[in-house]
Amino acid sequence: MNSKFLFLALSISTALSAQKQPTLIPFSLENNSVYIQGKVNAVDNVKFLFDTGADGSVINTNSKKK
Repeated sequence: MNSKFLFLALSISTALSAQKQPTLIPFSLENNSVYIQGKVNAVDNVKFLFDTGADGSVINTNSKKK
């Protein structure tokens, strides 16, 4: 019984240590809003507002024209 428990514990610890590292996403903080750089179709460096659940929608008219 102890050998089964030891095998299970080692298997779980090995699986946990093999997990991927977290992905880091750079962002900018402007006027208490979080912006993330992205790409839409062939347009690079489009600024996305990270929606934190605030009311309303904010669309930059310059980005809309692109």
